[in-house]
Amino acid sequence: MTWKDALDEIQQRDGLLRAPAVVDEATDPSSPLHEYFEWDDDKAAAAHRVQQAHRLICRYEVVLVESNPTPTRAFVSLGSDAKAGGGYRPIGKVLSDADQRAELLQQAIRELQAIKKRYGDLQELAKVYAALDKVKVPRKRRARQA
Repeated sequence: MTWKDALDEIQQRDGLLRAPAVVDEATDPSSPLHEYFEWDDDKAAAAHRVQQAHRLICRYEVVLVESNPTPTRAFVSLGSDAKAGGGYRPIGKVLSDADQRAELLQQAIRELQAIKKRYGDLQELAKVYAALDKVKVPRKRRARQA
């Protein structure tokens, strides 16, 4: 049995697939789900606190311009940051740097395309998807060699 089979089995048994039921099933070391969880409580607690810190950082919002009073995230994480171990940058600085802005835009387009893939069957969103397909994403500039 694969981990996917195990999830299917839980869903068929319970009607809805719920995370607590998955964890309950995974506690059995012979379950194909078992290996996907950290069972050392100290390590799991530390990882949970890191996730809480991520959520806290993501909740921090700012208003960048008075003409658009809609709050936006104060900090963003770029893909290049993730490759270097992770971290968050102030949104204002990212938006004012052409390369970082282009990277953030590319990242946003990828996320929107993932939403399109996930909800592509909802014809009510067809105009949104069509608009997304028209967005031109600037390429990141390459550093010049001396």
